[in-house]
Amino acid sequence: MKPKSRKQMIIELLNEKGRAVSIEELSDNLNLPQNKIRQSLSTFERDIVRVGHKLFDLPNRTLQGKIFRYSPTQPEYEKSVLIADEDIFSFLTGCRDYWNPINLIDSLNRTYQLSRAKPTRHIQFYHYRGATKLFKNLALEKGDDLLFTCLDLSTNTFLVTHQKRAQRKTLEITVRNRQLCDTVYDILLHAYCHYEDSLFLIRKYLFIYSHFTDPPPDNLRIALSSDARFLITPRDKMLSWSGYPFTHREMTVGLKKYFLKNDTNEYIPVFIDTDDECGGKVAHCTECDERLVWKPDTGWRHTVDDVGWVDTYVPKEFFKKENSLIIH
Repeated sequence: MKPKSRKQMIIELLNEKGRAVSIEELSDNLNLPQNKIRQSLSTFERDIVRVGHKLFDLPNRTLQGKIFRYSPTQPEYEKSVLIADEDIFSFLTGCRDYWNPINLIDSLNRTYQLSRAKPTRHIQFYHYRGATKLFKNLALEKGDDLLFTCLDLSTNTFLVTHQKRAQRKTLEITVRNRQLCDTVYDILLHAYCHYEDSLFLIRKYLFIYSHFTDPPPDNLRIALSSDARFLITPRDKMLSWSGYPFTHREMTVGLKKYFLKNDTNEYIPVFIDTDDECGGKVAHCTECDERLVWKPDTGWRHTVDDVGWVDTYVPKEFFKKENSLIIH
């Protein structure tokens, strides 16, 4: 008989426990070193997900009962489709089996099946077909929201409900948005480059964020767009460390304070390292490698002359965690 893989052993233990399990408990129960456990739990592993600090669980159990809010845009109304992009299709698939059909049930027990389609000449974005009847039966109007509640991720089955714009619990949703933004901020703060493309970012926060409850936050693009701590490529011209601009087709999110805005309104990543001679932190522009000066009120700027090098040591205040900066 072929021996079980580490992944199979972990899944069996998670099923047996019926709850999230820490990496230490996995190691103890499976009699495996923690580094071997980590090798089987990469960020892209679709059958086992991280749900907290060193905590892991099964995606179906983690998303069960969670609610996702989505606000269709004008192109979606015009084409009677849903955009199959970013966090909506990550939630509806649990970041796995992206091409499997999505099964929806409304409050009157009417069923709908959505299938993911590639861009066409008439619809120039990845989209879910099969939404025409859904839009009609729920009498969706511009500004309304769709709420998806996960019933069974193994079959991609969700309850879908319609929330009119006038029924939005604005204050509670704003609080949820701030909590979501704080979760994303924490992820990006600990990311090496302080930016992530949307799919990689969503894969991280989808199973960790604990407030996909009634009322759920707005979807990621809307939530982040009202928080001044973030750069997002649909709105901002962000360059990667390689100097190439990020495409707008896939959303990339960055922490604004780790970017320099140049004269052409492009955001250049800033690299912060330790100066071996003094032990302090210094910042460099990834475009020209020159040292930068940081001021809380104006952000980053290049040094004017050699005397300015005295100001290039990054103050400790820079590394303090920022509070939510919601744009009103």
